[in-house]
Amino acid sequence: MRLHIRSIEYNLWKIVEQGNFVPMNESTALAKDEEHYTTEDEKKLILNDKALNILFCALDSTEFGRVLACETTEDAWESLQTTHEGTSQVKESKIEMLFRDYELFGMKTRESIIDIYKRFSNLINDLKGLGKSFATLELVKKILCSLPES
Repeated sequence: MRLHIRSIEYNLWKIVEQGNFVPMNESTALAKDEEHYTTEDEKKLILNDKALNILFCALDSTEFGRVLACETTEDAWESLQTTHEGTSQVKESKIEMLFRDYELFGMKTRESIIDIYKRFSNLINDLKGLGKSFATLELVKKILCSLPES
């Protein structure tokens, strides 16, 4: 049963990344007419709707409004990615700005250890969200170097 659930999850994510499943006629390489759908085709078509429904259910009303007109899960996902991450150029600019903040990171006057840790964690999480990763040792060294000698 667990393997079956993972298989469904994989197929749903595949729909997000590659687009809706379209039943194809093997001999003509064209989309099948509905009357020629097999049981397997119908199961896969249901996954198209499930994937879009899961995505819709996971969104708040503002985000839902952005993707309501999307007909496929792939379109909805791309719309959300562009909205939140921007284009590849915007993403790269964000990474550069955040990495500059990381390089210049230091404790501010009258800042508590808790505050500096929160600020550092937010910065690292933002960078990780954009695909930049760090070794734990590197992060520990960075935060220790940013503390004042006192």
